[in-house]
Amino acid sequence: ADYTISGSQVVFDTVRSAAETMTAITHTTGSTTYALTQIGSTDTLDSPYFDGMGRTFYLTQNVMMDDYTPADPQFLTVVVDGVTQNASTYTIGTDMMGRPIITFNNPPTMTATSTITYAEKTAYTPTDPDDIEITIDSVVQNPSTYTITGSQIAFNEIKQTSATMNSIAETSVTTVSPAAAVNLNITIDGTLVPAADYTISGSQVVFDTVRSASETLDTITHSTGSTLDSIIDTEVAAFTPTASGKLTVEIDGVLQAPSTYTINGNQIIFDEAPANGVDTTVFLHSEESDYTFNITATDPTNAEFSERTFSMFVNRPGIAWIAPKRGESAVNISYDQYMTQTIPLIAATSNKTGAVYNEVSLTLTADPNTIANSGLQVDTGTFDDAEGTVEGSLEGETASFAEDTDFEITIKAQETGNTSYNNERTLIINILQNPTCVSPVNNICST
Repeated sequence: ADYTISGSQVVFDTVRSAAETMTAITHTTGSTTYALTQIGSTDTLDSPYFDGMGRTFYLTQNVMMDDYTPADPQFLTVVVDGVTQNASTYTIGTDMMGRPIITFNNPPTMTATSTITYAEKTAYTPTDPDDIEITIDSVVQNPSTYTITGSQIAFNEIKQTSATMNSIAETSVTTVSPAAAVNLNITIDGTLVPAADYTISGSQVVFDTVRSASETLDTITHSTGSTLDSIIDTEVAAFTPTASGKLTVEIDGVLQAPSTYTINGNQIIFDEAPANGVDTTVFLHSEESDYTFNITATDPTNAEFSERTFSMFVNRPGIAWIAPKRGESAVNISYDQYMTQTIPLIAATSNKTGAVYNEVSLTLTADPNTIANSGLQVDTGTFDDAEGTVEGSLEGETASFAEDTDFEITIKAQETGNTSYNNERTLIINILQNPTCVSPVNNICST
C-alpha cells in the first residue's frame, strides 16, 4: 500500500532516505500447477561438527566411513539447532577430490546440533482423486477448487508463495460388514436412529425411508467400541402396501386426495406430475378402525338415565379424532346474541416413548380468514402428555346473518415429531340465521 507500479518504475508514496539500501525486489505470483509426490525411504547422514568458524563440511554416512552424494540436492533436509534451513542458505557441491560437500553461507554456531536427511520424492498418482484431502494454511480445500490429473494437481487460482501446504493425504473408504447387525449404532444429526428404521445387508445400510440430503451422518459405531469409517452405500427398500391397508400421501406437507393417484405394487402413479422442486413426498402405510361405545349418565335419586352412543375413528399409526365424531362434517350453531358458542375439538395418539405420549397439536390449515368473519376463533388447546390428548375448540360470539351461512375450515391434528402421522378434518360451520321479528302482529317472531 506504500507504493504503486508504473510500467517498469516503482513510485513510493514518501521519499526514501539515501541511507537506505534496496535489498531485493521479488515477484511472488506463485503457481497453479504442482506435482503430486510421495516420499520414499529416508537416509540419515552424519552430523557435522561445527567449530563456529568453518562453513564447508563433508557429506558422509555411517560415521565418516562413506561419502554420500545426493542424487538430487533438493531432496536434502538440513536442520540446525531445530530449525530447518532454507536451501538458499547453503550449497551442495564437491571438493577438488570430488568428495561431496555442503557449504553454508554463514558459519553455523559452535557446537550447534544438526541433522541432515535425504528422502527422494517420486511421482504419486492417487487411486481415486476423490479421496484426496488437501490442507493449505490449516484450511481443508474444497474439491471444487482444484483438479487432479494423474500425478498433477491444478488449482483454479494461483497459490502465493506465502501459502503453506500443511498436508496432502489420500483417505480411502473401506467397506465394512458388521459381525452382528444388532450391535450397530447409527447417529444422524446427533440423534440415534432406531434399529427398527433400517436393516443391514452385508456392508449396506437399507433405511426404511429416504434420508434427506440435508442430514449429516455423524457416526456409525459397533457396540464392541470400534468406530466404522463408513458404510459406503445406502438405499431405500421397495415397499408394497397390503390390500387391507391404506396409503397416506403428502407433498410439501399437504395431504393428497386418494383420487389423485393410483398404487401399482410398489409404485405410485400421480394423475398429474407433482411440481418441480417439491421438498418431500411422504408415504405412510396405515390401518383404519372405527370404535363405537356407549356412555350412560344416571340420576340414582330419580331413577333416571340417559344413554349416548359415541364413535371413535383411529388411523394407526397416527391420530384418533374424538370430537367432532367421525362422519360429521357439518356443525349447526344457533344464533343467540351475547352467548358464547363452543365446538369441541379433541384428538389423541397411542404412540409414546416410555410413559410419555408423543406430542399432538391442533392447527387451522385452511380458510383462517373465513372463520374469523363468522365471529368464531380457533383455540388450539393444550396437550396432556400423560393422556396423549389435545383438547381445543372453536368458540366465540357468532355474527348476525340474515340467512343460514356456511363456513368451511380444515383442522389438522398431528404428532409434532412425526409429520406424516396426521389427520385432517374439513368442517362446515353452519351458523343459523338471526330470527326476524314481524311486528306489530302480537309480537310474533318468525324465521
